[in-house]
Amino acid sequence: MSESSLVANQKHQHAVDALEGLVVVYIFKLTKMNRSESGYKMQKHITKALQVHSTTIKTALNQYNIAAHALSPPH
Repeated sequence: MSESSLVANQKHQHAVDALEGLVVVYIFKLTKMNRSESGYKMQKHITKALQVHSTTIKTALNQYNIAAHALSPPH
């Protein structure tokens, strides 16, 4: 394997790890919001946090797509 291939694989793995972590956090926040003991104010706070988190996930997904495209062959 060439050095550039190793770097591309490392960037791809880092992007996968980051995206996976963000999705797991998002799922936990959704679960917390769906609990019956969550009050209205807490649900509004979680909803706002999820909107911000969605933007972060979109950015991480774009980074993943860039890293995946750089692989040979692309994944």
